Amino acid sequence: MRRALHDDNGHSLYMYGQPLGVECAGCGRRALLYGNRLHCFKGDMTLWTRRRFKCSSCGGHDVVLWYFLNRDEADWFAERPLGGPTF
Repeated sequence: MRRALHDDNGHSLYMYGQPLGVECAGCGRRALLYGNRLHCFKGDMTLWTRRRFKCSSCGGHDVVLWYFLNRDEADWFAERPLGGPTF
């Protein structure tokens, strides 16, 4: 698993083939996005820094994005309890 870099984009997500992990920097809420729609990002060069995310819990826009090497990492990320160990 690795943190998304400033120059990562939708096509990067397509190449990894796993959902995108989104973690709210304000409240710690986590979610997996785009798990079944990765084909939509093929060739999409829009940077993640240009996309707007909003936490459904606290309404914050400051998020940390994560890429996963396999589905087990993604599942672990989503199931990790709030306040648990950080990456």
